[in-house]
Amino acid sequence: LTRIPGGGGGNQGEEFDPNPGEDFVMMTTASKSGIFFYDPDSGQNPTQIANVGLLSKPSISDDGALGFFIDDQKRMLILQGWPDNTQIGFAFQNPLGIWRNVVISKQGDKLAAITDSLNNAIYIFDLVGNSFKRFELYNPTYTDGVTTGDVLYPDAIEFDALGEYVMYDAINSIKSQTGENLEYWDIGFIEVWNNPSNNYRDGRIQKLFNSLPANTSIGNPTFSKNKPDIIAFDVLQEGNWGIVGMNIETGQIETITENNTVGYPNYSADDDLLIYDHLQGIQEDEQALWIVPLAEDGITSTAQGSGFVTGASLGVWYANGKRVLSASKDMVQDLVSMELYPNPATDQLQINLSFTTNQQDVKISILDGTGKQIIHYNFEQVLNISPNIDLTKLLPGMYILQVQTYQGTRSVRFVKIAS
Repeated sequence: LTRIPGGGGGNQGEEFDPNPGEDFVMMTTASKSGIFFYDPDSGQNPTQIANVGLLSKPSISDDGALGFFIDDQKRMLILQGWPDNTQIGFAFQNPLGIWRNVVISKQGDKLAAITDSLNNAIYIFDLVGNSFKRFELYNPTYTDGVTTGDVLYPDAIEFDALGEYVMYDAINSIKSQTGENLEYWDIGFIEVWNNPSNNYRDGRIQKLFNSLPANTSIGNPTFSKNKPDIIAFDVLQEGNWGIVGMNIETGQIETITENNTVGYPNYSADDDLLIYDHLQGIQEDEQALWIVPLAEDGITSTAQGSGFVTGASLGVWYANGKRVLSASKDMVQDLVSMELYPNPATDQLQINLSFTTNQQDVKISILDGTGKQIIHYNFEQVLNISPNIDLTKLLPGMYILQVQTYQGTRSVRFVKIAS
């Protein structure tokens, strides 16, 4: 595997305390027949809790109380009461057989779903307000005259910890210089919900990477359970499979493990382990869940992967405790206002910062997608700052504006487009 250039960055928030409950894993078989419950600390084999065929990977709320999945008849089902009193029912009164994937938000108050019609839409359901909204996917273009093709349809979907974004993978089609239609998978983030206003957002999209190398696809992204800036995803490059971890705040990318099939990675409740699909045996033809230990950064493995559960697939690690998932504390408490415009920007970016008290030292930096500092300013003894940043030497793409004081750092993303 080689490093993928041009990654986007972002600031999702500080680390959450791990779920205080017991750890469990939900999974299915290689043939996606049945749902199984597994206690990794028990030493016992997985227990079947539902005799149903699956079309999608089960999705579980953060407290381990609710599960949603699509069965092999393309119906959306809800799972409750497992393992002792498992109950399965239709998610809606009219069980239309039109669905292909569904996920529940960590708080259990929203669903994201896609249909089997293979279109470029994600549906968001507000379970509290009893409403839904259809969001159409598109590929944002950062440079005039440069196209990244059309989004054909999404596949894997997952809410962020706060339930405001959906991370997804999608297959895209673009014409080559010879007129041939080329298809590739990539990963994006769509804004679907605004927690302060308790309402839908406008569906603005940011891509994980502005572009991918030839013969490269990425997909099946998953968030770390406790580190909002950490994700893992499958990579298929020149016919070789692997699983990569990425810090989307800094752009740092590390290969977690090489693989021989699509992995569907998933973090453990403490983020110290990653489970994934793997083909084991001499002929590499035996489906299994494998496991790999992770370093503190969540994107670096500390040993090679090894067998976890033979015959299993689509593992989902969760815990059954309760915790509060809320927006991170503002580490720059004296910064009461932070504005930047226009966004997207062309040649100039105006920044307005206002503090409650005089600041002895303020550092403003612009980082590229890899976390490399490319512009830097220092200000001393200031209460308000309004610098105009020259962007003419920057290439079009995604960048990070970072403001640092003695209290900490605040970051925000912006886009540079061609003038």
